[in-house]
Amino acid sequence: MAYQLLLPKFGMAMEAAKIIEWKKEIGDYIEKEEAVVVVENEKLTNEIVSMEAGVLLRKVALEGETYQVGELLAYLGEEGEAIAEAAAGGTIAAHEAQTAGQAVGQAAVTGQTIGTEAAPASAQGKRVAASPLAKKLAAQLGLDIAAMTGSGPGGRIEKADVEKYAASTKSAAVDGQPGQPTAVAAPVETSVIAHSPSPAPRMAADTDAEFTETPYSGIRKAVGVNMLGAWTTVPMVTHHVKVDAGTLLDVREAINKGVEDKEERVTINDFLLKLTAAALKLMPAVNSSLDGDRIKVYHRVHLGMATALDGGLIVPVIRDADKKSLIQISGEAKDLAARARNGKLRPDDVAGGTFTISNLGGYGSVDEFTPIVNPPQAAILGVGRVVDTPVVYHGEIQARPMMTLSFTYDHRVIDGAVAARFIKILMDIIGNPFRAICG
Repeated sequence: MAYQLLLPKFGMAMEAAKIIEWKKEIGDYIEKEEAVVVVENEKLTNEIVSMEAGVLLRKVALEGETYQVGELLAYLGEEGEAIAEAAAGGTIAAHEAQTAGQAVGQAAVTGQTIGTEAAPASAQGKRVAASPLAKKLAAQLGLDIAAMTGSGPGGRIEKADVEKYAASTKSAAVDGQPGQPTAVAAPVETSVIAHSPSPAPRMAADTDAEFTETPYSGIRKAVGVNMLGAWTTVPMVTHHVKVDAGTLLDVREAINKGVEDKEERVTINDFLLKLTAAALKLMPAVNSSLDGDRIKVYHRVHLGMATALDGGLIVPVIRDADKKSLIQISGEAKDLAARARNGKLRPDDVAGGTFTISNLGGYGSVDEFTPIVNPPQAAILGVGRVVDTPVVYHGEIQARPMMTLSFTYDHRVIDGAVAARFIKILMDIIGNPFRAICG
């Protein structure tokens, strides 16, 4: 029976995603856990992998279109295998009918033979390689796709090529020059905006432009909406405290002694992840969330680590962080951060966090800040840079490496006294990290 590739859920809040690019074509053999298609939701641009090996029998989803979590994207199976469509279920069958209807409508305009991989035919009968979204947009605008120049692999016509051609046609019509029928000129802008998955930044033509304009969309908008929702609905309180990081730095230096590979070296952030997980295990009331009229106190520590991306912020999760060694956490943190920046995170990598750490200390410019709680979690820890500061140490004024912790919590779930006790526990662990590391 053919394997159904469905749209997975990337995080608890995800409801839908847009198809950005098919990485495989009909007839390609796909290994287990090999990437098949790239999708984009409000938080991630990610690859969907197949959990079964097989030949790509049919693409159901179209590039540039948005689908709900759980909807069918493609079928995989044995070469030549018939697809048992009746067994696919009502939702999938309806979705396929809708996709087929779109194909029929497009075929009626362009005169092409209906089929997943059939290239469109122009009015002159020429066969052209084009992406499904390019075909669809050209058909909607009434444009001859064979007259366009493709910028994709092997001269394949992409959506951007159709938009460019439509814009030039509109310009030619305005100037009174030969081109496509002027009747399609009016809706060009609306169509391009409605179907553009990720509008590029717009800049005025001259170099003295006063600003560059970038759409407020994608992950940037998702972060903004989440932050605004938290800021306006969660009664947050933040405690700031300076902690001596001298012993922590000494232990880090000893652990990294003789380790030449930078990727193998333990960072301050790795230590903070490990030590915070230990503190949360000792103070479980902080490892909690508010769910309607219920407060959940979690028995497992799934630690989120805020990671900056070019277009926003993502929080991959280290699961059962309290049960993992410092070296395990270090390796996992580096792997998650690298895959976050490369768009390689999987659904489980960003789901189920119970507490978050946001470390801005590495930038060398932030002493303290007010982190915003990441709902539905009840608390978040912000970390500033380590700075040599004059303090009284063993009865003498000395310059010590001090670090500021900023602990923000949902006051509906966590009281000030509980927050203060948690910070004290964490300060003590940072001051003497050996027990947490060896435990």
